[in-house]
Amino acid sequence: MTDNKEPDQPNAALTILIVEDELFNYIYFSEVLKLHGIQTIKAENGEEALEAVRQRSDIDLILMDIKMPFMDGYEAFTEIRKVRPGVPIIAQTAYALSHERKEILEYGFNDYLAKPVEEDQLMQVIRQNLKDPEA
Repeated sequence: MTDNKEPDQPNAALTILIVEDELFNYIYFSEVLKLHGIQTIKAENGEEALEAVRQRSDIDLILMDIKMPFMDGYEAFTEIRKVRPGVPIIAQTAYALSHERKEILEYGFNDYLAKPVEEDQLMQVIRQNLKDPEA
């Protein structure tokens, strides 16, 4: 699968934690990021995300689903901020209501993506939140 994404290869040093309980959504995000040379780590819920953040210092950004079992995205966000206060955390949810977007941003998330997420939108939000000079 070749496309015009070659210039994005400097992203190879990036690692993104994808916190997603739906397998299809995880596969979509990981495949898109792989096309851009970005490594991914999988967590199926907030507890796994917190454990990954505790164990790995190479996580550059987190894509956090809001609705998950065991520990939801809000709870995971709060706990992760205690461990890694500076890591960008992008909320992603199937609910695209304007009041929810406002609530998520007021809670402290760095940004917000409404599912379904288009590849260009995903990459733009990642670049903005990583302060990528190429953006």
